[in-house]
Amino acid sequence: MPNIIKNMGLSDFSDLAAEVDRTAAAHNARCEAFLSVASDTETRLPTLRLIQDHPNIYGSFAIHPLYAYEYTDQAEAEILQCVASPKAVALGEIGLDYHDFGPKYSYAQPPLQQRIFRAQMQHALRLQKPIIIHTREAEPDTMSLMKEFIPPDWPVHVHCFTDSKEFAMSLVREWRNLYIGFTGVVTFKNSKKICDVLKGVPLDRLLLETDGPFMSPEPYRGKVCHPGYVPFIVKKISEIHQTSVLDIYQHTRLNTTRIFGI
Repeated sequence: MPNIIKNMGLSDFSDLAAEVDRTAAAHNARCEAFLSVASDTETRLPTLRLIQDHPNIYGSFAIHPLYAYEYTDQAEAEILQCVASPKAVALGEIGLDYHDFGPKYSYAQPPLQQRIFRAQMQHALRLQKPIIIHTREAEPDTMSLMKEFIPPDWPVHVHCFTDSKEFAMSLVREWRNLYIGFTGVVTFKNSKKICDVLKGVPLDRLLLETDGPFMSPEPYRGKVCHPGYVPFIVKKISEIHQTSVLDIYQHTRLNTTRIFGI
């Protein structure tokens, strides 16, 4: 069963793993591996230690677009060191996020996000790593920059997708090894738009993810999200695609191996 768990340090993992196993077992599921995504300065080195100490945890490293101001020379060097690990299976999350969070927050502005997105895409290509894309409310610029840098056969995971169906279909057409990730959002009561997107994504281009600690599915919305909740996401996806739960697991397990090699 493919799972994504992000930003959990060593001190968190033992308790979390037990909770994951309990929840998954209750739904006749089993967690084979985890992908821990470190996309800021605080989580980078703890995640590196985590993947080194646990054989079934793999990593991805980068600077998230909202924290593009953290992309210093030192940060770049640390990211490249982490990505060089045999347990690092991707570079990301990278991309663009133009969501308006209001005056309370001071996230990186679009010009800086774009510059850092370009730099990190180039590193991923040079290092031959799959790319994990974070994009929100930035469809034209994301598409333009991806077309500029990413070859049509490159492995790409567009994670926690919440944008338009037209954008999703354009991505799938443009990159033949691109996969779109869906989270517990598909179970929310106000998820009609994203469920319509999901319905249009072929099963051989679909990934499951938690985006933990956020995006817990119903009936656990508001709790810390973890891979033990994946069965709730799978059930909803199977209903939307009018197929069996087993079929969703089989497709997404194969897709995970294709893109990340795990």
